Amino acid sequence: MKPLLERAMHYLEEGDAAACRDCCLELLQDEPENGEALQLLGGALSHLRQYDDAADAFRHVVRISPDSAQAHHNLGHVLRQQERIGEAQECFRQAIILDPAYALAHESLGLAHLAAGEAADAEQEFKRALELESNNPQLLTHLGIACRQQQKPEPAEAAFRKAIGLYRDDVVAHTYLARTLQDQGKLEQASRSYHDALRLRPGDGNLHGELAGVLLALRKPAEALSAADTCLDLIPGHGRALTGRVMALYQLGRDDDANALVDFDRFISVATIETPSGFDALKDFNAALSRHVSEHPTLSFEPEGHATRHGWHTGDLLAGEKGPIAHLQAAINKEVEKYLREHPRDPGHAFLENPPQRWSLVMWAVIMDTQGHQLPHVHTTAWLSGVYYANLPPVIGSGDDDQAGWIEFGRPDENIRGDVEPPIRSCHPHEGMIVLFPSYFFHRTESFESDQQRISIAFDIVRSD
Repeated sequence: MKPLLERAMHYLEEGDAAACRDCCLELLQDEPENGEALQLLGGALSHLRQYDDAADAFRHVVRISPDSAQAHHNLGHVLRQQERIGEAQECFRQAIILDPAYALAHESLGLAHLAAGEAADAEQEFKRALELESNNPQLLTHLGIACRQQQKPEPAEAAFRKAIGLYRDDVVAHTYLARTLQDQGKLEQASRSYHDALRLRPGDGNLHGELAGVLLALRKPAEALSAADTCLDLIPGHGRALTGRVMALYQLGRDDDANALVDFDRFISVATIETPSGFDALKDFNAALSRHVSEHPTLSFEPEGHATRHGWHTGDLLAGEKGPIAHLQAAINKEVEKYLREHPRDPGHAFLENPPQRWSLVMWAVIMDTQGHQLPHVHTTAWLSGVYYANLPPVIGSGDDDQAGWIEFGRPDENIRGDVEPPIRSCHPHEGMIVLFPSYFFHRTESFESDQQRISIAFDIVRSD
């Protein structure tokens, strides 16, 4: 083996991807078709997250060695890192055609199916990989995740337990086992599994936040408060932990402390947008918006994992052709910037202790048919959330006892509610209205009866700093 190639391999093994890249580039100046150097170069560039260049290197290898299963697999791996899932799947399939016993290619194809939301296909690929490597704990964990995503808790639990039996320090398997047990209402077992995961990764704030929810459901508010506070120490402003802290404080009878976090007057903001340019009136804009989301290609009925009943959801409205969504995006950004100015950093308040310096917007539409409603829920991955109302049936309630179709804040999920009756605030929506609120606020939508659809655009402000 050439000295430069040996040095490149040594550098990559030692974790010095930049030095490996430089050696490979030097060698390839004299031997541009050296497949081994190109493979190493692709690996080094992938480690450096220079995915476009890594893909070019692996494509070169595929041209030189079209019958190399490894070359196709490596190219697929880089494409998956770039979220080019369909292309990655084709590469993995070609690798499997060339080498049906290539367990890693089956595993990689399974992961690509998971990334595409194709859990059933992922399950089959992981099972094929396990036929080749039956005692691979990582494969078993992947299989469990695929089963859990299909609402198949028993085989998911079995896969996670087998993975842990093979490798007791698999924190991912412990974490997903805890979640699967929680899904089944096996709360004591879930608590133990979260503690097992935390023994392996005590500094994982997200795990402390998830544990807080289980402890609340077990009516252990003091322990839940401790877990939530640990999470907030590690990740200031963590949404799930703020929800857990609020409910633990209520369960402990510390209403004043809880109310300071759930301060409706301070933290709920309501505004009506101006008519965007190019439209004669706000109703015209709302009509265009309603048509756009009603015809959106991602629209699906009651998707798994969402709180909506008798209603439809779109995927991300900011992906692909935006149409009138672009105007709404600008209006929302304006209101969020105003909210941040009016709610500056406050080190004494858990929500305002660490407001985002940079953030991104995620938007989706919710179209409800008659009897449509949403169960109480929070948005655990966001800092601020909101809703814009594009179309409301005339039957939307007028107040007092008639609050059909209204949005309500403060009523928690029954699983963690206990015997407490926290404050409730209802908000009467109108077309053109934006309402903003902290993402840890429980909220739900009241049911309504109408032949006309209720169309709203929900959104999250997700920190990116």
